[in-house]
Amino acid sequence: MSEPPAPAPAAAAAMPTRTVTLTKQFPAGAPAETDEEKAKRLSELKARSMQPVKRDFICKAPPKDSGSQRGQNKKRPIEKMEPKKDEILRDPPGAKDETSRIPFAAMLALRKRERPFLTPRSTDNTTFDLQPVVKERKPVSFDGKIYVAPLTTVGNLPFRRILTKFGADITCGEMALAQSLIDGQSSEWALLRRHKDEKCFGVQISAAHGDQMGRVCELIDEHCDVDFVDLNM
Repeated sequence: MSEPPAPAPAAAAAMPTRTVTLTKQFPAGAPAETDEEKAKRLSELKARSMQPVKRDFICKAPPKDSGSQRGQNKKRPIEKMEPKKDEILRDPPGAKDETSRIPFAAMLALRKRERPFLTPRSTDNTTFDLQPVVKERKPVSFDGKIYVAPLTTVGNLPFRRILTKFGADITCGEMALAQSLIDGQSSEWALLRRHKDEKCFGVQISAAHGDQMGRVCELIDEHCDVDFVDLNM
């Protein structure tokens, strides 16, 4: 047996609304609004809804002779830092105890490709015989001595000095690239520096061709103080 339908909700006219209140207040309809009343009403609405915002877009430009002020505190005067002459000409601490420092003029000549070499450049991978271009040196004896092998990124000059104090007899610098030395890269030439405490010191050179090795040996013989060269080809 089906249930009877639910009773319909009360009429909307019975619900208290703002329309009913206005109808009781103005039964003949709302009076016409004059232009003055409309302007007053709109001004009151505008005053309540909008808040005044003060914005200042005017910026005072710095004087032309003050220079750039990026990153500077504008309340503090700009200080022009001028390098001191004695700091430019002075060598870094400990430089007097090091040897095998190539002069800047020689490094600049390498960068500009103005350095003449006795070893010709091999372009077609041909072999050629050359007379020795470096002076003969006394062979290094490794018998019964403590030898520090070249250690890349580890065997730098401070590390070798520590090992020398602990009894190392022969030390060797980090592996240096022949082409980088020929190009005059200062970071690569720093690997060939030697300290005065190193009694017997050698360098390790990595090259892909014989002419590169010959050119580097010319540079080492002229600017470096080494006892032997470890060839890595």
